[in-house]
Amino acid sequence: MREKVLRRLRNGAHLEREGSDFALRQGRDRRRPALMRLAKSQVTALDLPLRRDGDIWRLAEGPGESREIAEVWQVGDAGWERRSVNTAESPIAFLLRHADRDGLPFLQKRHVAALESLRDDHARGYAQAGLSSNWERYGAGGSGGVRSGDDASVARLHARDRCHRALACLDADLRIVIARVCLEGVTLGVIEKALRLPRRTAKDKVREGLDRLARFYGY
Repeated sequence: MREKVLRRLRNGAHLEREGSDFALRQGRDRRRPALMRLAKSQVTALDLPLRRDGDIWRLAEGPGESREIAEVWQVGDAGWERRSVNTAESPIAFLLRHADRDGLPFLQKRHVAALESLRDDHARGYAQAGLSSNWERYGAGGSGGVRSGDDASVARLHARDRCHRALACLDADLRIVIARVCLEGVTLGVIEKALRLPRRTAKDKVREGLDRLARFYGY
């Protein structure tokens, strides 16, 4: 049971005192059923490093074990390499901390790796080229706006081409969501209003898009 509780605490759950017992909850909404209920003796027996935060208890781990630092394997210029990603600085930080009803991560490490690969290709391919926010340039079948006379380096052209092909592998609606949310940092609520999506559905679009990008990048 210790590993089960520890995994859920690492995915953002917390312990909350309820009478003489403790409830393991995901989020502060008490209308949702608790993931687990534990007696005080059970919590003591688990021997977990906990810190009190108001009326709740969270997992207290060292900086190297913080769930804000994700260790992912990515394909770099020299092949596969391990990389540490600070998820707190991600444009989808909320989703990287989000868990489903089972207490499991909403996004997997392959999704994080795909997101970072897309952001790297975009930054390396377009940062110096003064890219505007005209995402129609990334439509499937287009040239991505690369001209034969472009003075960009070969490495930048390769990164730009990968970014174009990665976005082109997505359906039109997914491409817009991924580009606006993951590259431009537009919030989920704003993108739902702009595309007239039902509330709380943009996160599913992001996960579906990142799942396809993970396959594109080979994760």
